[in-house]
Amino acid sequence: MGHTIDTPEAVATLGQLVRDSRMERFFWVFTADEIVFDTLVLSSRMPSSSHVFPGTETPETVAQMKRHVRMLQQAYPGKDIGVTFLHNHPSGDPTPSKADENLTRRLAQHFPVRQHVVIDSGGKFAVLEATTDFEPRLHHITDPPETDPLHEPSMPHALLGAKLRGTYDVVLLGKTLAVPGGAFPLFYRGSKGEVRGIEIVSVTDMSLLGTSPKGLDVLRKLLQARLRSFGARGAVAYIPGGVPIENALVDPLFRAGLLEDVVREEGSVTGHLWDVFGAERTPTRGRIVEEPGRKAS
Repeated sequence: MGHTIDTPEAVATLGQLVRDSRMERFFWVFTADEIVFDTLVLSSRMPSSSHVFPGTETPETVAQMKRHVRMLQQAYPGKDIGVTFLHNHPSGDPTPSKADENLTRRLAQHFPVRQHVVIDSGGKFAVLEATTDFEPRLHHITDPPETDPLHEPSMPHALLGAKLRGTYDVVLLGKTLAVPGGAFPLFYRGSKGEVRGIEIVSVTDMSLLGTSPKGLDVLRKLLQARLRSFGARGAVAYIPGGVPIENALVDPLFRAGLLEDVVREEGSVTGHLWDVFGAERTPTRGRIVEEPGRKAS
């Protein structure tokens, strides 16, 4: 509050101070003559999507925010009231998605939008400005913050950063791991399919937790915490040959949204895994905010 944000870089610099690199957060920043005097912060508490309105985007929530803007205009007569949007990409790539661009143009039909700034977890940012019809442009912060520790692995591994483009890649990477008997690896992947984290899971522990609604809820919370800690958007399980885990156990985990896919040596169990890479499920009450392979101009 009280900060001057007269340039997109000023917005990005301020955003680096308040972001949480474990999850995506969406900020409404209200300004009067370029001075911040009110903010609203929303999040799904997941790394790859965020709420934009309180709850879901409906005519009612849009009207609610329009009333808020009118109230501010009445409270500060004679001031130039504007709205700047800011959100972070925990993956480290601030390139706006097509959804970001469409969202910004749609919101500009209802609100006095000045700009929409997307930041990474370091010194890069992208800006969609009203003066350029919200075309994305990539920039660098003049005095960037230190490297985010989230992007520094706690234990180096040769497979971190490897790409998972389909079932073949999962099988190939899974076979390179020395996994003890009765266990299987979980690969946590980022927005571009890169491996952000690896975890070895005991079949016994998974079986005990996954056989009841209460155990399934515990698994959901554990996996969501892991996704946040790795800054990942999803997890894929690889089941080596001979590991005694039934489809009846892993399929509910997939259907509950806990796993993106389950891949055995002979191929995908669920049939979901990105045979056309980038075709993702849209999460409930959220939105996908990054697309693989899209670059800002």
